[in-house]
Amino acid sequence: MIAAVPFAALGFVKYQGMTAEQIAFNAVRSLLLTYTDLTYQPYNFYYELMKEKQKREEREKKHDKKLRKIKKAKQG
Repeated sequence: MIAAVPFAALGFVKYQGMTAEQIAFNAVRSLLLTYTDLTYQPYNFYYELMKEKQKREEREKKHDKKLRKIKKAKQG
């Protein structure tokens, strides 16, 4: 009788609307059967927002250098 008490108590356990049987089934399925390695991939949201602006500024700087060279050539 004493050995059956924990199993009888599992009948009253509910977690997020699932019975103990469903919890055990989902735990086995998620931990053992569908195991995948999770890798951390950093994502810099600010960089993604500013990427286009940085490219545009770099292009403008290169263009400014070319204009300065042309002006120097005309002056000299």
